[in-house]
Amino acid sequence: MDQRVPLTTYRLQFNRNFRFEDARRLVPYLHQLGITDLYASPLLQARKGSLHGYDVTDPTRLNPEIGTPEEFNSLSDELQKHGMGLVLDIVPNHMSASSENQWWMHVLENGPRSLFASYFDIAWQHSKEALRGKVLLPILGSPYGAAMENQNLRLGLEEAGFFLYYYEARLPISLRSYNRILRLRLHTVETMQPAAGALDDLRDLIEQIEALQRQDEPGDPPASALPAALRSPAKVYSSRTETARCWRCPSRTSRPTIPHLLMKSPSSSRTESAVCTKTAKVFFIT
Repeated sequence: MDQRVPLTTYRLQFNRNFRFEDARRLVPYLHQLGITDLYASPLLQARKGSLHGYDVTDPTRLNPEIGTPEEFNSLSDELQKHGMGLVLDIVPNHMSASSENQWWMHVLENGPRSLFASYFDIAWQHSKEALRGKVLLPILGSPYGAAMENQNLRLGLEEAGFFLYYYEARLPISLRSYNRILRLRLHTVETMQPAAGALDDLRDLIEQIEALQRQDEPGDPPASALPAALRSPAKVYSSRTETARCWRCPSRTSRPTIPHLLMKSPSSSRTESAVCTKTAKVFFIT
């Protein structure tokens, strides 16, 4: 396989103020300057409004704030037209620990049972027994007791379930703790004469959650309890074994796609990086 090494690179910082289309218009000018390869900042979906792209929230898709897949393809076509390459900075060790990251939220909700637990560097076997199998988040600005006394920690209910709020932080409550919340005021509800069938539905829900707690072997929450994007995990892994083809290959059948770049086997801690199998015109640096 012919090896190609970038000779002169020009780094572009993509964000909502500089998109794929802006980069495409610059290609002829950069080519005249003698630039052989564009060096792009992370292109994967990041936190809304991110100006650097290193706070990734979804490594399976392009950041919509910097352009569409079609606009990325147009940039690729323009680079190909001028004989230029593309270097992608994928930074697999950078992700946003925020509520916009559904993988992270799933881990917080389900702990080591999460579908994505192995995707994060978490020491589940903590030296303190009380912290084993849990994630310790250093977000409190005061001792825990003081935060509780000042009512800085609030419990809320959304369509997606129960959440704990601490100022701007929004943390999911474990599904296995729902029964403790629902039983808290069960007696009060019973004395309120709720609508016909409502009380029975509530009791059935509590029983189902308790049955889930009694399961001996680890398992995943019901599919209905997962965010829509996570209900088909096979799709998340579907492209991890695909071979990336460079858009400069004469016999190209497809352009290199972003989603499979950060996928890793659940049994491996190594993130796969991809290069063109023919001409190595595209480089993915990790």
